[in-house]
Amino acid sequence: MTGHGDWAFGQTQKPGVLEGICYNAPDTATFQDIWEIIRITQHDDRVLVDAIDSWLARETTGRYRYQSEYRITTDSVEIVSHMKVIIGKQSEQ
Repeated sequence: MTGHGDWAFGQTQKPGVLEGICYNAPDTATFQDIWEIIRITQHDDRVLVDAIDSWLARETTGRYRYQSEYRITTDSVEIVSHMKVIIGKQSEQ
């Protein structure tokens, strides 16, 4: 779900929205984005997502780590916290 602002995360409760914000580019695209790790754990009404994403854009590559916590009830999904940290970036020479 990279490349989307915080507005997208708040809209995921609506039918069909989650599919539309997940990255699905063809193999020949200039920009590539690959989820290396996605770990999901649940504790009571809280869901924790810990994920690592790597990307390639022209001659630059990088990796991000996402850590998000959601509170889920029968009526809603609330974002408790969301953090995105760059863990590596380099340009090819």
